[in-house]
Amino acid sequence: MDTNIDTNIDTNMDNRQETNHTGKIMLVLAIALFAIAIFWGTTKERETRTYQTLLENEYQQSFYQLLANVEDISVSASKVDMTTSPAQTSQLLSDIWWQANMAEDNLAALPLSYEAFDKLETLLNHTGDYCRAMSKQAMSGTPLTEEQQQNIITLGKNIAAVSDELHQIEAQVNSGELRFVSAHNDLRMGKNNVDNPEKNNNTAATVAAQQGENQEENQAESTASNFNDLKTDSIEYPTLIYDGPFSDHMVNKKPEGLTGEPISMAQAKEIAMKFPGLDPQKEYEITEAESGNEATIPVYCFDVTSGEEENAHQLHIDISKTGGHNIMFMDYARPETTNLTTDEGIAKAHAFLEKLGYKNMQETYTINQNNVLTIAFAYKENDILLYPDQIKVQVAMDDGRIIALEAAQYFMNHKERNLETPAVSVDSAREKVPTKLQVTGEQLTVIPLDGDKEYLTWEYKGIYNNEDYVVYIDATTGEERNVVKIISTPGGSWAM
Repeated sequence: MDTNIDTNIDTNMDNRQETNHTGKIMLVLAIALFAIAIFWGTTKERETRTYQTLLENEYQQSFYQLLANVEDISVSASKVDMTTSPAQTSQLLSDIWWQANMAEDNLAALPLSYEAFDKLETLLNHTGDYCRAMSKQAMSGTPLTEEQQQNIITLGKNIAAVSDELHQIEAQVNSGELRFVSAHNDLRMGKNNVDNPEKNNNTAATVAAQQGENQEENQAESTASNFNDLKTDSIEYPTLIYDGPFSDHMVNKKPEGLTGEPISMAQAKEIAMKFPGLDPQKEYEITEAESGNEATIPVYCFDVTSGEEENAHQLHIDISKTGGHNIMFMDYARPETTNLTTDEGIAKAHAFLEKLGYKNMQETYTINQNNVLTIAFAYKENDILLYPDQIKVQVAMDDGRIIALEAAQYFMNHKERNLETPAVSVDSAREKVPTKLQVTGEQLTVIPLDGDKEYLTWEYKGIYNNEDYVVYIDATTGEERNVVKIISTPGGSWAM
């Protein structure tokens, strides 16, 4: 009997020791897992902070460059009224054109809504292109008229008004009250249309900041949601009659590429919801946006948003009121990485245009900025490249989705052309090209010049002093029609 009691006691003690040992092991494992979780969380938080810091730095660099661009434009425009030398006037106007181009590039790099981007880009387009045309006039020895000078001064004042508002944003950026990465996140989450009527006023541009709590730094900062309310509603454009693609007689011309009958709002909605840029796996809500009745091409405008609250997907689509053509598309979600090559991005854009029914489109120039590849396509007919019939496409370089389409220029100019056999052969035209240019390629093209005029030309691409140039020789008369310099950047090339 005593032996059994001793045996039971020993067994119970062994069981308790085994239980305690197992408990200790479980406790050690729990502590280890907790430590791993803390380490993993800390690492991910550090990676997130590093990425956001780098992204914020990129945005701030583009913003400060944009601010410098608009300041230079307003200063140069104010000098035009003080010079009587055609050579000096031409130089000032060339500087304005250059700065306007650079401002557009920096503007495109900022996290702006479609409305804000479109209005400011239009102002820069008008200003830069008008000054380019006036520069050519002054360079030819013809002084600017008083009206032309006043037009430039008015455009300069408009730019100065935008500059004033940008300085207000600068103060918020410098103080840490505004972070561009917050606006970037708002656009990704579909919050870029937050209304804040108390912040809106009648100045040339309005920026409002939505206050929030910075959990990482435990201080208040602006989320910059209403940074996307940058407006130019109060700007009054002068009447611009000149030789250029943005002149009034070009803007008011009848679109030549629109086909089909007028469609209703309901029909336009159906077309918009079938747009290839929409994710077929998502459900979208579509609402009518600002009317396009005053646009060059009358369109129905739609804002399209996915039904996902935590990860809303917001887009904008314009459908022409005649024929129901896809004129413009914008996806507000921006890519954060680059996984594709330029050739792969171009292939994605080609496939997209094929789905929309745009045939025989050839890529001309590309530029890659902030993980977005922008490609300019021109229509090609019988081996003749038609530059007026242009479409721009933007590709997200992380997964190849299409995030923007701009086809207005195509529909403004696309038409049947009676393209005659060139009177000047390619070899004869080449004799007009400077011998110092090392020609690397040649083709027959149609280029737009002098307002709405088009010229059949031989295009010669070449290199001089390690720089790229393109010379256009009239295929009918043999005259030199245009010379373009190709500016190469790390992200691609563009012509000026």
